[in-house]
Amino acid sequence: VSDSRSNSFNRNQNHRFNLRMEFYIDSNNSVLYTASLTFQHSESDSYDTSFTNSSINGGAQYLASRGASRNTNERDGFNLNNNLLYRRKFGKIGGTLTIDLQNSINNSDGNGTNLSDYKYFDETGTQIDSIYQNLRNSQKTRSQNNQISTSYTEPLSFNKLLELNYAYTNRHSTSDRKAHNFNTATKEYDEINESQTNYFENDFIAHRAGANFRVQATKYNFQLGGAVEFSELINRSVRLWPTSRDTTVSQKFVNIFPTANFQYQFS
Repeated sequence: VSDSRSNSFNRNQNHRFNLRMEFYIDSNNSVLYTASLTFQHSESDSYDTSFTNSSINGGAQYLASRGASRNTNERDGFNLNNNLLYRRKFGKIGGTLTIDLQNSINNSDGNGTNLSDYKYFDETGTQIDSIYQNLRNSQKTRSQNNQISTSYTEPLSFNKLLELNYAYTNRHSTSDRKAHNFNTATKEYDEINESQTNYFENDFIAHRAGANFRVQATKYNFQLGGAVEFSELINRSVRLWPTSRDTTVSQKFVNIFPTANFQYQFS
């Protein structure tokens, strides 16, 4: 028989800003810039208690476990997105060139505490095990994504079009978490908690090129094409538990993306 009670408090605050600017250089050239910025703040505080009574072979119940835990967390961060698009029309109808630059930055900093005390007993009331934890933790996450893509369309006839495209992607992210136990001798949180301290780093780089052939008729249209992408994924992990280790794994991929679609209008 278990009895659990929980109390929690959560607060989230966000401020969002958006921007859009469009500039027509002339009748054939234009630039579009969009941006968004978000600030985030969150807080949480939870307190949990639990009691468990057990019995052996239907006998008298006894206190098997009891415990309580409290967790607090606070986090601040921001998210910035930028998109710059250049478009150019050529003399031929359907001839265009677009260049798209995208960038996003995501940063957040958080800290928290965990205080928990759980005890376990046998049927005689003797304590057989306990779990106690009193720690503070902090975590910094950083992420930046960059992509540049371009597309060129060339009319082959009045209803046929050839598109060539290319995209370069570069994503980098890190997560740095540190946790320290409470030191009863110094009365400070200065003992590192190895199992909850870690560092991660991730990089993704890709080159993607493709082509599409389009046909637009009165009753139907279709497209055939594809792309090939060469990418590399690099992951780095630094851990202190169960042993200190710094591991880097690098993987390379080649992916093929075929595309085909057909649309027909009956009436």
